[in-house]
Amino acid sequence: MKALGVEETGALVRSTGSMDEAALWGYEANRKHGLPLSSAEQREMFRAYIKARKHWGRRRGQHKSYREMGEELGIPKSTLARWTQQDFPSVARALAERHPTGGSRRGGAREASPERRLEREAHRALDEAGAAIPGITDAEVR
Repeated sequence: MKALGVEETGALVRSTGSMDEAALWGYEANRKHGLPLSSAEQREMFRAYIKARKHWGRRRGQHKSYREMGEELGIPKSTLARWTQQDFPSVARALAERHPTGGSRRGGAREASPERRLEREAHRALDEAGAAIPGITDAEVR
């Protein structure tokens, strides 16, 4: 930073429950605001996601579908299914029992409700705003 002539900068401090959650947050921030992640980086992000137990749904004991995870991670559900089978076979078995068609009732792609799409878009926008705010140095603008 000193090489750029910057003596001070803002920082966003997050408290997490584990190193996996911290790694996942870093991957997500880079995915949204940096260069595209390589395939290897995407896979590491996926592993951190599973280890941080982000694949669990809102209800206790219920996994998210590959489709839901794919929407959150920006990775195709077929890739997630393959990686899950290779890296986390017990999770893959549980997902196969819970979501035998990969997250769709009829086996094909299921369109999310307009409300669910708006909810996801609002969360993405809030995440991006939260990540951008520390870069705004003018207190009145922030």
